[in-house]
This record gives sequence, structure tokens and C-alpha cells, in this order.
Amino acid sequence: MNRPTRLTSEVREDLVAYLDGELEEEAAQNVDTLLSHNETARHEVEVLARTWELLDLLPATKASADFSEKTITHIRLAEQPKLTPWLMLGQQKLMQSLPWVASGVLVVVTAAVGYLAAHDWVPDRSRRLLSELPLVQDYDELIEVDSIQFLKELRASGLFDAGTSGNSSAGGKPNAPAAQGGSE
Repeated sequence: MNRPTRLTSEVREDLVAYLDGELEEEAAQNVDTLLSHNETARHEVEVLARTWELLDLLPATKASADFSEKTITHIRLAEQPKLTPWLMLGQQKLMQSLPWVASGVLVVVTAAVGYLAAHDWVPDRSRRLLSELPLVQDYDELIEVDSIQFLKELRASGLFDAGTSGNSSAGGKPNAPAAQGGSE
């Protein structure tokens, strides 16, 4: 009497693929040869065929709509490296302090925008004084002008071009007027 031989896991995989029709022609012929000579292999194929028939009798179940999403999420979580307790604690502290950090950044940005807005929108007296500096430098001479008509004629003559008077020296300071010297 022949002793039954044990089948390897590779042979069992080939038998399953044979039943599913997934084997190439040469591998299928090898399985046919094995089945014709090996009682254990034939018995295994019969058991697998009955199992498939019984599985067909079971009611078909449907997976929930989010089954694939949950499965993929679970796989992704399993693939992520595990964090040590210190890293988890650091990550937790970071997540807790994130709103405070964001609030601080928001306050700083708001203060900077407020400062820049006030700097540009609020009138500065020194800017006005700087724009009127040529007038202030020539104040002593201009105070003696009797009428605006005279100033208009001076402007038309071109003596007051670009805010400087014809009496100015190279240093930008007016010379003393001749009328003030004492010949009055």
C-alpha cells in the first residue's frame, strides 16, 4: 500500500490556480500529470472544488460604501512609522501651542499693518515744514513784499524757480538783503 505524500504550499497554490483557470498551458499540463499520478493531489482538488461550491451557496454580502476608504486609511496608518512617547508628547504640545503661536503672529502682523497705515495716513508736521523750507528761508525778504501782484510778477520772471530765490548763494542760505543794510 502506498503511503500518501504531503503536498507543499507551492503545489497547493498551483492547484488553486488550476481550479481558477489562472495557470499557463505548461503549468496546467504539469498539474494534470500530478493529478493522474498522485492520490493526495486529486483528493486536495476535490476538497477545494467542494469548498468553492459551498462558498457559492452562501448569501452574497455587500461591503458598505465607505469600506474601501476605511481600508485604505487603515493601511496608510499601519504604514506610518510609530512615534516614540517623547515624540508623541512633543507633537501633542505643538498642537496645543499652535493656536497661541498663530494668535501671536496675528497680533504682530496687525500691529505692523497699523503702524504702516498710521505712518502713511496721518499727516506729519515735519513733512509740511520741509516742503515749506524755501519759503521759511526767504521769510525775511518776503515779509517786506507789499502785494501779491508783485509776487506773481516775480514768479512770471523766473527768479523763483524750484523754490530758490535769485539772492541765494551756493550754500543754499540767502544773502542779507541790501535794503536791510541801513540805506533806508
